[in-house]
Amino acid sequence: MGDRLTKCTACDGRGYFRCECWPGDCICGWDDQDCEECGGEGIIDNFYADDLDCDCSNYETDLLEGSARCHRCGRTWTLSQDDIAAEIEHQAAYMAEEAESEAATSEASP
Repeated sequence: MGDRLTKCTACDGRGYFRCECWPGDCICGWDDQDCEECGGEGIIDNFYADDLDCDCSNYETDLLEGSARCHRCGRTWTLSQDDIAAEIEHQAAYMAEEAESEAATSEASP
């Protein structure tokens, strides 16, 4: 069991995620979405949390280190070669999608 109240590591205690438009007025429609990990509170009540019940589905990967870290329970683990390949493929697809979106936006602007 951890401390009773801890700062949410997913949103860094803000309770929301800022969109890419920040600090200007939002034009993308994704402004200040509530964090699902802490329910928009910015803190997580770990009093009743059991790390063994965590499914570690919300994690970030460090491809350079070949590791992953769960935002909820803080567990870290080493990624397999298949996991690393899948993450690289996922990031490449995401970047290609972003590039297409930016190209479409720039073509649409006068």
